[in-house]
Order: sequence, then structure tokens, then C-alpha cells
Amino acid sequence: MFHNQMRQHAQHVASQLSLARVALSEESVIPNYQPKIDLRTGEVAGFEALLRWRHPRFGIQLPETVAEAFKDYELASRIGDLMQRKVLHDLRRWQDRGFILGPVSLNAAPAEFLRDDYAERLLKIIADAGVSPRAVEVEVTEHVFFDRAAEFVARALRVLNEAGVRIALDDFGTGYSSLSHLRDFPVDVVKIDHSFISKMTEEPEIGAIVSAVIDLARSLRIDVVAEGVETKEQRDVLAMKGCSFGQGYLFGHAAEADEVQLLLRRVQAAA
Repeated sequence: MFHNQMRQHAQHVASQLSLARVALSEESVIPNYQPKIDLRTGEVAGFEALLRWRHPRFGIQLPETVAEAFKDYELASRIGDLMQRKVLHDLRRWQDRGFILGPVSLNAAPAEFLRDDYAERLLKIIADAGVSPRAVEVEVTEHVFFDRAAEFVARALRVLNEAGVRIALDDFGTGYSSLSHLRDFPVDVVKIDHSFISKMTEEPEIGAIVSAVIDLARSLRIDVVAEGVETKEQRDVLAMKGCSFGQGYLFGHAAEADEVQLLLRRVQAAA
């Protein structure tokens, strides 16, 4: 049976896909970078590249405005490739200027794995930029392991890992079979979802889960990044629990490449 909600949904999807094509045709995709901080030293330990795009009328937009595009292989791959090229260009530029920074992470949408060439495409972009694969990290959520391309995902992560690219498992603990993913895939980093971090100081059960994840990762020699750190109390509790890295508004909002360059220059001058 037809309902008005069906038409509204179809219009919503069509609108987002149209916006995504506009962003691609004008190459208006703009990487923003959010720092990851070493909780022991307070130093910048790397960045996560976050997608932003410039609308011709409404200015900078969040990825949610084109979310439907990430369910379509062609659009998701084109956006992903453009984002990767821009991030690798920035990374090469920073390295040429002598800035020392940890790995820069790229987010991969499940649809980007629908063809069995994700790893090869990314490695070519890395090579073309003249950057070491060890300077790059790929973030995937647990949803990729249950998507149509689960077999392609497994092969891509192994190829990337063998080439030196780090693999991060984002939103750890929010999906199914999280522990089996640590067993079956080459994971270098787990990122504890912000929903756990925001509640851990108020709910003992959540705090216990955070502690367990940190202890498990340490025993497996896997780095841990706490997402969504917003208060000094959260930072102190995470440091006490042995969490190595934090990311969130407490340490800084996402910024464009030129602002990151200024941050790196200040850090380098203070060293």
C-alpha cells in the first residue's frame, strides 16, 4: 500500500544523492581533521580525517546531508577516492614541512567494499602521494562485517595490514560479535564509542565495560582510543584505567588543513 511517508523517503533519498553529485562535480569535498591525544603526555598522536563539503549556497555541510550516497557503491567510492586523495595530499605537504605526527585515519563506508578492489585503490593513492602506508589508518565499523561484501572486507583489511596500513575498529562494542572480530581480523586499534565514555563516570556498569575493553586490548597489544571525551573528569578516569589515547571536544574540534598546520607548528615550537 502506498503511503505519503514512502514518497517523502524517496524524495529525501533523491535529494541527498543529487547533493552528493553536486559535491563531487565541484570537488567541494573538504577534509577536516580532529586530533587524537596521548593521554599520558598530552601530545598530538595523530588525526582522524572527517568529511565536510561546501554547498554553493549554504556553506560547509556535514556528511549527514549526503548520507544516502554512502549506501551507493559508485557515489561512495567516488567520494571516498576524492577524500583519500585530498587527505594524502595534506599529509604529504605536512611531512615535506617537517611536521611529525602520528597516523591519519580515513573512514571507509561499507559500500566501498562492494567490489574487491578497495585495498588496491587506496594503496595506489598512497603510493602516488609518496607517503608511507604506515602513516595511514583505515577505520571501519563492525557493520562492514555483516554487509554484502563481508568476504571482500576481510581480504582488503589483510592486504592493507600486510602493506603497513593500520586498521581501526570504530564504535567498538556497539555491534555483534565484537570479540570475534578481534580474533578474525588484523585490528591495530579499537575505538570505544562515545556512548560509553559519556556514561562511564555516572554508571558503574558502563565504567566496568570501558575498563574491560581497555584491559582486553592491552593484553592483545591493541591500541585504544576513547571517542567523545568532553570533560577533564572523563580524561582523568580514562588515564587512570590505562587508556592510551583520547579524541573529542576537550582536545579540539575538527579543523581544516591550514589550521592543523598552525597547530603542528605550535606543537613543534614548544617541543
